[in-house]
Amino acid sequence: MAPTSSPFAPWDGDREQAVALASLLRRVGGTAGVHIYELEALADGAYRCRVWIGQAVESLLGGIPPGMDAEAAWEHCVHHDDRAAYDETWQRMCAGEHTQLEYRMVGFDGEVRWLWERCSPRVADDGTRLVDGVVADITERRLVEQQLAEARDRLERLAYHDPLTGLPNRRHFTERLRNRLGSPGRLAVLFVDLDGFKSVNDSHGHAAGDALLQEVGRRLRAAAGEALVARLGGDEFLLVGDGESGAALAARVSEELRRPYHVAGRRLDLGCSIGVALHPRDGTTVDGLVRAADAAMYREKQAARAA
Repeated sequence: MAPTSSPFAPWDGDREQAVALASLLRRVGGTAGVHIYELEALADGAYRCRVWIGQAVESLLGGIPPGMDAEAAWEHCVHHDDRAAYDETWQRMCAGEHTQLEYRMVGFDGEVRWLWERCSPRVADDGTRLVDGVVADITERRLVEQQLAEARDRLERLAYHDPLTGLPNRRHFTERLRNRLGSPGRLAVLFVDLDGFKSVNDSHGHAAGDALLQEVGRRLRAAAGEALVARLGGDEFLLVGDGESGAALAARVSEELRRPYHVAGRRLDLGCSIGVALHPRDGTTVDGLVRAADAAMYREKQAARAA
């Protein structure tokens, strides 16, 4: 014989069943951090909450000060940076549009919570404007997303930057230069090799050498202006700038790198050899230009030794 009743039977208007259903929704909503509501839209953009199922609204607002009603407390807690989007979404909803929005609330306890809210407006038989809505606390999800984004940023920086100096590495330089080769105008590629760096490492240790390379990186950034600076490896660096000012850029770099250094209380002096290759005169590819600049640097180093 079939059962006379079923827990999956549609609600038939029985009050006891309605109370049990409301209790179930409250428990489930509280467990899942989901809140269901029905609002009545009033004049001048105000509203009144008629039904709220889930945890008490205080759980999202960090408590409500005595004498303040829940609607005023809710509006007070909307994060100021999200207020414009929140108000614009409410206006669209009042115009009959179904909306959803993620925004922050700054609770009275000082905690910032992220909420996701979806609103469905409707008009009752008596003309009352109602809103059926769902609100979910997505703070934990947002925190995980932020942590993942930060991890991706760190991995990307590791992949494209030299960990010691913070300068772009050869991979980054290659991609940037390849992109620029497709643009009009001449380019200058500078190959910079430090003179005397090995003796610093041998005499003062690798810690002093690392500190020196970090200072070289800072000076190169200062001298480069708009030009791209990268560390090729060891004591070799690459720059790419406007071809019309390649010689001037090389002169600035040379002057900056030859100033005395002060590392760990010691004065250290370095020289540098710089080779310049111009696009398209000396090469039309990344590898070709780097080889041409390297060869020019080597010729300058040999000439300095012979002098």
